[in-house]
Amino acid sequence: MLGIVLGHPLDTVKVKFFHLLIMKNRQECKWRRRQKYGIDNWCHWWNVISKYFKLQSLGLFIYVPMEVLKCNAQVNAQNFKGYREFIPDLLKKQGPFGFYKGYWATFWRDVPGWAIYFYSYEAQKQFFQKNYLEKIIQKEGKSASYRRDEFLIRLFCGGMAGVFSWLLCFPFDVVKTQIQVNILSEQPVEMRMSRIIKQIYTEKGIRHFYIGMGANLIRTFPVDAVILASFDYLNEWLDGYQ
Repeated sequence: MLGIVLGHPLDTVKVKFFHLLIMKNRQECKWRRRQKYGIDNWCHWWNVISKYFKLQSLGLFIYVPMEVLKCNAQVNAQNFKGYREFIPDLLKKQGPFGFYKGYWATFWRDVPGWAIYFYSYEAQKQFFQKNYLEKIIQKEGKSASYRRDEFLIRLFCGGMAGVFSWLLCFPFDVVKTQIQVNILSEQPVEMRMSRIIKQIYTEKGIRHFYIGMGANLIRTFPVDAVILASFDYLNEWLDGYQ
């Protein structure tokens, strides 16, 4: 709950900034191509990708400590005595860097994960727009059935975007969780991401990287369907006032 309350507003800012960043760079690079080259070049995507990595890296400095608190509250529920005791204990045993255990596993989970999340959503929408919705417009215009189908398509695309994202990055989430929930372990525990990946693969096999995936996807589809569809409609509503 603490991770959601503190992290979600920051995550909303990050998502909105990333969306605006793409639009800004798209316009800038289109102008440069027309003025200097007259053909497509790589400046648009280079600018977007470089700024996206910088933005995500900065955002993780705020987000990773929230993940440390959340994971320990969820997994070690029986022994978790509350944040007032956990935070001083973590600072005493691990120092400030204890809040950033699992940073790189979180990085490799979130950076490609968010990219696939947004790209797949937009790609799916464009596919359905071109191959289905435009045909309805030609026959009926933007009728009630068109608006209904558009709404359902946005829900479906949002849910599938979440599924595609988690299919790629879920193994890193498993590694991240294993690192973070063992921060205060009294037994010697491996904390390096590369060695944990090797250890899990050697001892438990590749299937262990996807433990809990089914339950996660059941949660992900409806949640991301509502989030991305709502985000789209909210943007359209706000654009109407500009």
